[in-house]
Amino acid sequence: MAARRRQASRRSWPANLYQNSAGYYWFKHPVTKKTYGLGSDFKIAAAKVRTVNAALEVRKGDVDLLARIDTDGTTVAQWCDTFEAEYKAGADRKPTTLHTVHHQLNAIRNAKFASKNIADVRTVDISDWIKGIAKTHPTMAALVRTRALALFRAAEANGLIEVGKNPVTPTDKPKVVVARARMTLDDFNAILAKLREADGMRWMENAMLLGLVSGQRREDLVKMQFSQVREGFLWVVQSKGKSGHESKLRIPTSVRLPAIDMTLDDVFRQCRDSIVSKHVIHHTRHIARSKPGEALTSETLTNVFAQYRKLAEIESPEGKTPITFHEIRSLSARLYAEAYDEDFAQALLGHKSGRMTALYRDSRGQEWAEVKLKAS
Repeated sequence: MAARRRQASRRSWPANLYQNSAGYYWFKHPVTKKTYGLGSDFKIAAAKVRTVNAALEVRKGDVDLLARIDTDGTTVAQWCDTFEAEYKAGADRKPTTLHTVHHQLNAIRNAKFASKNIADVRTVDISDWIKGIAKTHPTMAALVRTRALALFRAAEANGLIEVGKNPVTPTDKPKVVVARARMTLDDFNAILAKLREADGMRWMENAMLLGLVSGQRREDLVKMQFSQVREGFLWVVQSKGKSGHESKLRIPTSVRLPAIDMTLDDVFRQCRDSIVSKHVIHHTRHIARSKPGEALTSETLTNVFAQYRKLAEIESPEGKTPITFHEIRSLSARLYAEAYDEDFAQALLGHKSGRMTALYRDSRGQEWAEVKLKAS
C-alpha cells in the first residue's frame, strides 16, 4: 500500500518529522516507532531530523537525538502506561479512584514533554505545563502536579532518572481558591419549597432532608437501604476512604437537627411510601429505563438539584459558582456545630481530622457570625 500523501505545506519537511496541534515537533523512528520530542523551533527540529535520517542510513554521525535513540530510553508517555498498569494491580483500588488516576495520567500523556525520554525532562518543562493548566483550571493543575510528582518519584525508584533529580519537586504548587458558593439555610428552604410545589418530586425532597439531617455524602445517600436502620441507629460504612479504612458510623436515629426541627426517624418515616423498595431514596415512577423502587444515581441528585436551584432563583455571590447538592453536607456540618459542638459535627461527617471538618464549616464569608452573650 502506498504511503499517505504528505500535506502540501509539509512537502519540504524531512521524513519522520511530525508536529502536534500545540506546535510541538517530534521524531518518529521509522523502525521502532518510538517518538522523541524536539521542541517548538522548526529549523532546529528539521536540522536534527535530517542529520538522524542520514545517520540511520549509514550509521554515521554523533548527534544528541541519535544518542537518545541508541540508548533505548523510556519516554514519559511510556512510563505513564507502566505506572498506571502497576497502580491498577495494587490491592483494592476503587473504580472511582482508578478513573481519577487515569484522567490525571492522560493530562501528563498530552503534555508537550510526553514524547521525551523521561531522563531528559527538565523542571522548566514541568513548570510551564503546570502554569498553562493553572490559568484556567487551578484545582486540576494542583492535582496533576501531585500525580506527576508520584510518577517521577516512581521513575527514580526504578532507575529511570537519577535519585534526587525529580523535575517536579522544585515546582510551586498552584494556589487553589475554592470558587463554589456555600449553601445557606434560606437557600435550602427555597429549593425545598419549589420541590414541594412540583408533582412527583417527594423523592428529591427526601434526599435533601436525609442529606441535611444525616450529614452524609450523596454517594452514600443513594446507596442507603432501610435495612441499615436498626436498633435505634443508622449504620453507615462510608464510601470514601481507602478500602478497609472507611469510616463506620452508628448514628442514633433520634438525633435532632434544631434548625429544621426534624430527627432522622422523622426523615425515614417520610421516605417510606407506597412503593416497595429496599432503598431509602428511590424512584417513584417509570423514568426512561428506571422502574419504581430502584435506586437513584448521585448524578441524578446533582442534575435535579441544579434544575430546582434555578427555579428557586438562587443567586451566587460575585466570583462564585452556583451551589451544588454536595453543599448540603457543609450546611449540615455548620448547623450541627452551632446546635451541639464541633466534635459532634466531625463525628457525624465521619472525618478523622478536625481540619477537614473545619473546611466544611467554613462559610467562605457568606454567613454572619453571631456574637453571643453569656448570662452574668
